[in-house]
Amino acid sequence: MLENEKKIFDLMDAKTPMSKYWMPLVWATNIINRARKDSLISSDHIVQTLLLELSDIRRKCGSLIGYDLVNVPLVYTQV
Repeated sequence: MLENEKKIFDLMDAKTPMSKYWMPLVWATNIINRARKDSLISSDHIVQTLLLELSDIRRKCGSLIGYDLVNVPLVYTQV
């Protein structure tokens, strides 16, 4: 993470207690789109594949947060 990105992340951290796992994913999406616009990525299919992978990472992060939010009672008490 670059220093200016860390500053933005810290500013968002001060504004809201909500999860900010999505911010680097947005930055990555912007980098992919900029690379396609600048012809650094040769085809739209590659862009689509990269964006699908980012979407999968986002889904998995959301799933992990879901586990954190739901309290699961212990089935057996600890001995």
